[in-house]
Amino acid sequence: MYVLGFYIVLILITLLHPVHVSVTNVEYKTENELFEVSFKIFYDDFETIIAHKYNVQLNLGLANERKDKDVYFTQYINDSFTFIADGNFLLPEFRSGKINENSIWLYYTYSNTADVNEVIISNRLMMDLFDDQTNLLLFKYGSFEKGYLVKRGKEKIVIDLGNV
Repeated sequence: MYVLGFYIVLILITLLHPVHVSVTNVEYKTENELFEVSFKIFYDDFETIIAHKYNVQLNLGLANERKDKDVYFTQYINDSFTFIADGNFLLPEFRSGKINENSIWLYYTYSNTADVNEVIISNRLMMDLFDDQTNLLLFKYGSFEKGYLVKRGKEKIVIDLGNV
């Protein structure tokens, strides 16, 4: 139910860009003992933040697109998205990225080797560039599924999975 509502909000917000919004999906895959995480960000905004923070032009989708773009994707994700499971900092492993219309989707995995009781996520994506940035986070772990709205000053989410 939460997911459907967030997707409706996302569609409405997407139609109204330049509202600054991102969507992050986090889902635990028991069979692989890892979290699959996807980030959806307006690619023009994403290119702007990469240029601003790292002085690099990605030129996404153009003939002169940087070959090492995934290095900058991951550097930005590491700088802006913190993932802690049961006190352990999890590091992202880049899987792929694609541009879809006006957004870039970045796909990562975060390895974890045991059942998780608590997750702490800090999602500051694009907040260092836009004061009005809003980030939607959809989290799924087994039968537990919940959506979170993340804004400046409220970037940290604590998820108690001990009773799930």
